[in-house]
Amino acid sequence: MHSSEAIERIEYEVLAKVGEPLTEVQRLLVESAWNGTEYKEVAEKSGIFESKLKYQAFKLWPFLSNIYGIDQKLSKNNLRKILQEYWKIYQLVRNENAEKSYLQTLPQVTLYGTIPDTKNFVGRRDEQRKLRDLILGNRCVVVTGLRGIGKTALVAQQVRQLIGNATQTIIWELMSSAPPLESFLERLLVFLGHQPNSLAATIDQKMDFLVEILKTESCVIVMDRVDNIFETDNIERAKYLKFCQRLIERLPKGCIVLTSRESIAELRQLETSGYCCYSWKLESLSSEDTNLFFHQHNLSGESGWETLAKSCNYNPLALTQMAFRVQEYTFGNVAAYLELHQSASSEVLVEIIRDLIMGNQLIDQHKQVLILMSKNFQKYNLESMPLKEVLELLHSNKLRDFEIMAALDTLKSFSLVQVISEQNQSYVTMSAAISKYILLALEVTV
Repeated sequence: MHSSEAIERIEYEVLAKVGEPLTEVQRLLVESAWNGTEYKEVAEKSGIFESKLKYQAFKLWPFLSNIYGIDQKLSKNNLRKILQEYWKIYQLVRNENAEKSYLQTLPQVTLYGTIPDTKNFVGRRDEQRKLRDLILGNRCVVVTGLRGIGKTALVAQQVRQLIGNATQTIIWELMSSAPPLESFLERLLVFLGHQPNSLAATIDQKMDFLVEILKTESCVIVMDRVDNIFETDNIERAKYLKFCQRLIERLPKGCIVLTSRESIAELRQLETSGYCCYSWKLESLSSEDTNLFFHQHNLSGESGWETLAKSCNYNPLALTQMAFRVQEYTFGNVAAYLELHQSASSEVLVEIIRDLIMGNQLIDQHKQVLILMSKNFQKYNLESMPLKEVLELLHSNKLRDFEIMAALDTLKSFSLVQVISEQNQSYVTMSAAISKYILLALEVTV
């Protein structure tokens, strides 16, 4: 088995269990373990410090052991041997039989691709209803939210509910590799039983041909993790926008569902112009759903549940990491774990925020606003401030109104802050966990 196939299988299991794929560093580590490559060589080729690779590996191997429920702890040296045996004996047979059995009960439904497993999905009843209504009422739905918030898991859960409910065809595609649009179109046409090369010579013709096919049946196309596709420097970005717009404008029924960490401006413009297109930001878990999560993971020590949830900002991926840790160190007792670690922290959230801040999504002015607010919130133990006071704080640091409002709009879109109105006054809110992790990610002190 090639390393790319191993990565794909591992990523599928991680997506199914925690609703979040592997990071690029984790992919490199799996590839190096699979191929027997030394960390030093990986560091030289990737430009990532060897020390960082080793630190990430130290966390990755026990994480994967928990994902697969393997008694023997995985390591760089035994990963390939153990997982190949695991897949040979259990995984392939179990997954194939389960999928065949599931689809046999729904003879009128055709499924292409692999929908992530949702057997461990909990809660989010209101969000499920809202997403169902959005899919049935729009030609395009973009589900956005911070990494680890559970976008893929929610869409997978709802798409499974739609199967057999007036939906004839489901196509699920993981788009993280950002395939050229022409390749993606040809894949869709082959799924639907057509040979694109002989029927259409240009991308436009292939798009038109696909639209004509989709007019005859109800179809949901899920494009999961489109972030790389819609990066501003991707030459395929304009082509994919044209593809989405054509489906939105011409399809009489059916829907395309995209998951992305941030909204796509051009599709938001279509939404405001009256087209059947909707962008929806998924927020953190509610307290009620977090309690369901703790029950599902067989955690005790309920007096500490809320404290642990707040430290993770109710983020499903961060909560999953902490659940594994609590099981390992205190046999699943959250209160006992918090007695050992009075200031529980989630490395996952630190990494999520660091990637966000250090990436291309935030400009220097946005980062400046973020740091100033985080320092103030931490210093005075705040989780909200009147908007007027926030403006005064930022004005005192020589930021102008239009810069401040643009920064707040961007930070809102990434769920780092919220603006709420109460009793004719507006407040800016930032959870204690977020302000703490922002300063940790930037290595800034109060």
